Amino acid sequence: MSLRTPLLAAALLAVAVPAFAQAPAAQAPAGPTPEQLKTIYEAARNQQGVFEYCQAAGHIEASTVALQTRIMANLPKPQDTSGGEAAYARGKAGAIVVGPQSVTLAEAAKGQNSTEAALCQRMGDSVKQAGASLPPQ
Repeated sequence: MSLRTPLLAAALLAVAVPAFAQAPAAQAPAGPTPEQLKTIYEAARNQQGVFEYCQAAGHIEASTVALQTRIMANLPKPQDTSGGEAAYARGKAGAIVVGPQSVTLAEAAKGQNSTEAALCQRMGDSVKQAGASLPPQ
């Protein structure tokens, strides 16, 4: 697994969220395939768990976790959500999962010559950027 996977997961959501959050109903894009939708959903569920892990470790604020929850609410659910809970649980244990691959935050941070705290902050910043495109509450 690439050491850039944590940021890839955040970037995937950064691209997916604006498309779903801002697309007018009358001109909605064709949208992702069911497989892509499942991958996006599982990545978002995993990221929710990762952010809860990061918050519990004191690396990010509760507002980042709440923003990820808002993002999840704006993503369409795939028909097959069976992998969502497992992805979430792995994230809450500190593992980033993208498809069949996973890496712990500690391993990813070490591979980037960084720390878990810095990695959590960078992922949180990516979600804040994605969240800026959400419709007002």
